Amino acid sequence: MNNRKGNLLGSTVLGFLFLAPVLFLILFVSYIPFIWNLILSFQEWDGFLTRNWIGFDNYIHIFADRTALISFYNTTFLGICITLFSVVIGIMLAALIYPLGNKEGAFYRFALFTPSMVPTTIIAILFTFIYSPEGVLNQALEAIGLEHLTRVWLGEPETVLPSIVLVDVYKNMGITMMLCFTAMQLIPKSIFEASRMDGIGYTRQFILIVLPLLKPIIQLCVVLSLITAFRTYDSVRILTNGGPGTMSKTVSLYMVDTAFNYNEFGYAASMGALFTGILLLTVLIARRLLGGETYEY
Repeated sequence: MNNRKGNLLGSTVLGFLFLAPVLFLILFVSYIPFIWNLILSFQEWDGFLTRNWIGFDNYIHIFADRTALISFYNTTFLGICITLFSVVIGIMLAALIYPLGNKEGAFYRFALFTPSMVPTTIIAILFTFIYSPEGVLNQALEAIGLEHLTRVWLGEPETVLPSIVLVDVYKNMGITMMLCFTAMQLIPKSIFEASRMDGIGYTRQFILIVLPLLKPIIQLCVVLSLITAFRTYDSVRILTNGGPGTMSKTVSLYMVDTAFNYNEFGYAASMGALFTGILLLTVLIARRLLGGETYEY
């Protein structure tokens, strides 16, 4: 008995020793900076002089700062729209690819997943040429006789945010597609065969059988997409730099400008803390709405 307890204790200590470097890394790069940022959000600091404790003044200033309110609205709009479209389109793509043969399916999976592996910077640069006034999109519209639909896509308030949404959906939808397709591969073929014998076509099979079974994976895709979409920075910086005016400025963009261009590190930290709270609340609401039951088959 004592030997078993000794072996268990030794295994536990050994496990902690192996985990210690990773736990230290997570603590050093995630939790400590977050706590430091939260403390800084209640202070006034220009990055050089002594920090002054000012309480909730930074947070009060956010609600009086029109640019900050616009950036929070833009971030929320982009986060929800990018998540919604990337997850829905990804699920639809997985449904379309699943019935294909091995060769055809492998080709389409590779083609659709490739944008997710390409750095955001490269995709954003590509879309600057597509969206430019003389770019591919306007030329295509002119070629089919729709000149009246041509726009300065990244320079008009009505089109700038939807244009950014399209770029991020193009990049993110492949992840949802691959995760859902992989989960569909785990569903026993006998379920499809039994329902097919009952006269149920593939469309109804997907709606009535596959979607409920994919619910935990869909929840995971939504959470991952929300976290990624709310932190959108590279694509906005390259495509519009927050313009025209402040019509596409996001919280991440405004935080960086506030801290490093205006040396208001405390105010930038307060925006970061409030932004983190909104993101966590959004993720919790999404998890609550989607449920995420597990099934046995």
